[in-house]
Amino acid sequence: MKKNKGITLIALVITVIVLLILAGVTINAIVGNESAMEKAKQAKLEDEKGNELDTIKLAVVDGISIGDTGLLTLDNLKTALRKIPAVVEETEVNKISGRAPWTVKAISGREYDITQYGQVTESTPRPAGLYNDDGYTPWDKLIEDGIIKIQFSRVIVNNTDALNGDLVIIDDGTATSINVNGFMYCKNLTSVIIPEVITAIGQAGFYGCENLERVVLPRNLTNIGNNAFCNCSSLISIDIPEGIESIGEEVFKGCSSLESVTIGDGVTSIGKSAFYQCSSLENIVIPSSVKSIGQNAFYNCENLSNITIPDGVTSIDYGAFRDCEGLTSVIIPNSVTSIGNSAFQGCIGLESITISSGITSIGNSVFNNCRGITSITIPEGVTSIGGSAFYNCSRLSNIIIPSSVISIGNSAFRFCNNLITVNYTGTEEQWGQINIEGNYNSYLTGATINYNYVPES
Repeated sequence: MKKNKGITLIALVITVIVLLILAGVTINAIVGNESAMEKAKQAKLEDEKGNELDTIKLAVVDGISIGDTGLLTLDNLKTALRKIPAVVEETEVNKISGRAPWTVKAISGREYDITQYGQVTESTPRPAGLYNDDGYTPWDKLIEDGIIKIQFSRVIVNNTDALNGDLVIIDDGTATSINVNGFMYCKNLTSVIIPEVITAIGQAGFYGCENLERVVLPRNLTNIGNNAFCNCSSLISIDIPEGIESIGEEVFKGCSSLESVTIGDGVTSIGKSAFYQCSSLENIVIPSSVKSIGQNAFYNCENLSNITIPDGVTSIDYGAFRDCEGLTSVIIPNSVTSIGNSAFQGCIGLESITISSGITSIGNSVFNNCRGITSITIPEGVTSIGGSAFYNCSRLSNIIIPSSVISIGNSAFRFCNNLITVNYTGTEEQWGQINIEGNYNSYLTGATINYNYVPES
């Protein structure tokens, strides 16, 4: 019975087609490129495209509403787009960087340009090459002896694999900066020589140039934008000139081949995640001009074995040296007044640490999982030891705690199973008044407490 129904349906379709043909309608009109079926398909595609665009526009409006300036920011755009994963995947959201206009790639493969004012338009692809005041020039017209040489004047480089080998930027007397996203994702670029006239490299200027091994920065450079060399995973060394005052956020993040860094004496701050996951970096000299080391600045520089923090640094931010497993010794100078949470967490090779006399508190998890430390002196003036501060410092056997300490956080000494001796500079009565939080400090409270201890000068 089911078989007969199938035959009947096929017969009905054939009958309809025959009647249409008898009425003067051709087969091509039914199923061809200009057919009703094709038009219906195209209409459906346009409808889907319109829905996609409308969804992104609504997300952009949502992003603007997050702030109070009436303008869209990069962070707010990303927050809004993450709410529409059916239209834009998380991996594509993470790729968005730099300044407006931003380009967003949808799951459909279509790309959209978004301005800070909330305008959304479909991107128009451009061929690979150089765009400047003289118009468009293909890369193959710029190659001389295997080296690309360009007159640099408000250059826009289209994301391309066509830009190969060495790049020499020629001083044409008009340009002073490399644009935001200027050479972003030029994956086959291997070396760059930047002329002395250039004073600024825009945000994400060489982002994702994964085969870039050598960069010569001009001596007159005064600004390197955030993410400028982020994920340049083949970059081996870099000399930062003295004119630079601040190493911005994520400038060398993910430069996993970076072995040598020279920082000029003019630098006063090292920004957030500046050298994050520079896993080949073994040593670095921070100049005396530096005052602050930012959040996660050297996070996961796992081979960093030697670091000199100069007298003059006042703050070491959250996670600054987290998971620097190769570090064996650190001296924190007396100029430091603030050490952020988790600053040295996971430095499993750290054996010796000297803490600044200028700090008043040890934050949460600062030395968490520093399994190589055997002894430590907490300087007079510190009033609090944060939660998990010395968590799993399993080789720690003795510690000096000053009478100035009035609180010790939960799990501060949890899993410090070799802690035998606590040398306390106050009286037994003062020790009893310390607020020791939680139930996970038994290795501290169970150790031998030497009261009225006088440290060696």
